[in-house]
Amino acid sequence: MWYKYLKWGLVFGLISFICVFLTGVLWGKVNTYWWFVISLVSSLFIGVLVFYISRIMNYKEIKALRNIRIEEKEESILVDGIACCIGDKKKVGKLFMTNQKLFFKAAESHSQMSFEIEGISDIKIYRKWRMIGAGLMFNYNGEQTQFNVDYPGDWKALIETGQEFKKQCLVANPIVVEV
Repeated sequence: MWYKYLKWGLVFGLISFICVFLTGVLWGKVNTYWWFVISLVSSLFIGVLVFYISRIMNYKEIKALRNIRIEEKEESILVDGIACCIGDKKKVGKLFMTNQKLFFKAAESHSQMSFEIEGISDIKIYRKWRMIGAGLMFNYNGEQTQFNVDYPGDWKALIETGQEFKKQCLVANPIVVEV
């Protein structure tokens, strides 16, 4: 979820670059080349500063999200990560993938959502503004669900691998009923 911090750094850096450069050009008595270098260095400094300030401001939130755990019997957690569920209301929490299902646990409302691997279909990766903000979108029992996660391609690959594994287990080990 570091995209949002990067976005803030880029936006403030670009704004500061434009302001400093235009100030130098409008002032008119300064060499344009040197003013361009000065505005570039100052915008990089301001962008990095805003990036780190925004990370520090949200550090408590991220630290609290790292402490979310689930206890599922007969299931092992394969991967977990901080996620933002987009639906009626935006919920920040943690997304877990076990060997049987996807599980989301919200941080503030303590709500939980569970998605069986077999019921997930039409998995897509979506991006906002082509560069910033990436997420995972899928249908579960006819209802569309979206999560903003880091590395959505890896999440998609793991879900598809889990679905394929379940199918192969059923083919390799058919259920035999004796009459």
